[in-house]
Amino acid sequence: MVVVIFFLVTSASAVTFVINDGDASLSLSATSDHDVAFSNVIAENPDSYSATMSADDRGGASASQESTIEGADSIFTASAGISHDGSSAYTFTETVGGSSTSSQTAYAGQGGSSVEQQTTSDAVAGASVSGATDSQGNKATESTAFTAGVNTLSLTANTTEGATASLDGLFAGLWANTLGIAQSITGANSTTGSFVAGGLMKYNATAMVNATTNASQDVSMIGVSGAAFSAANDASENSAFESVGFFAGVLNASNSANTDSGATASQSGITAGIAANSFGIAHAQDSELSTTHANLFAGLMSVNGTATA
Repeated sequence: MVVVIFFLVTSASAVTFVINDGDASLSLSATSDHDVAFSNVIAENPDSYSATMSADDRGGASASQESTIEGADSIFTASAGISHDGSSAYTFTETVGGSSTSSQTAYAGQGGSSVEQQTTSDAVAGASVSGATDSQGNKATESTAFTAGVNTLSLTANTTEGATASLDGLFAGLWANTLGIAQSITGANSTTGSFVAGGLMKYNATAMVNATTNASQDVSMIGVSGAAFSAANDASENSAFESVGFFAGVLNASNSANTDSGATASQSGITAGIAANSFGIAHAQDSELSTTHANLFAGLMSVNGTATA
């Protein structure tokens, strides 16, 4: 059976509604200023399903959810806000073969769009993303994905000043990675990322675009292997990259990238294990190239490097 619902929102009206239908729920709010916010939950064959949805059109459009789903083949939760100024923000989590508890809110109105998400997933696999696009078209995203583990995280995105996305969480299991990207309409971009295999990772990351692009992260991990990196490319095609990785050990690192003045990538931290390495490269538009690297075998290494082009 297919159910289609149409809502007509005129310049003098607003609408909010909540739908709960078995293992799926939706809340939506739209204002007379053409701000829209929604939140939804979809689960396939869950052992248990609980979702509380709400929507409000006072002071802008807002929608939220509180959901707990156990033993499902798949779970999808998402929230988004779209403002009348053309900005938007979204966040979602998808899990396969497991359980998820999520709290999400979305807003659109004066000052742009924003979303928040707090989620714990215990599943065979899962992924979470938050993203924002401001009224000029600048974009920022933060994401994480995992296989066979438990992932507890907090995600935010907003267009209050430019576009900003943030990610904070803790993972334990077989494999996980993070990725943050800030991309300007000028073509400049900054990126940070990390991964851990067979272990534990604590992560905190932010991607932001305003006049320039900036991405930063702090990661701590222990496992079979892991790595972290930062990269930047400015509008003049200058580029910079820094990375550090390990095998059978630990890593505590801070990475950042920006296009404040050219392209800059930097990292600092410490790693120990059977093997580790760090690498940096800067490439200028005039083809000038510089590199740094260090290798470690069975020991401990301090990392502190900056690449600028």
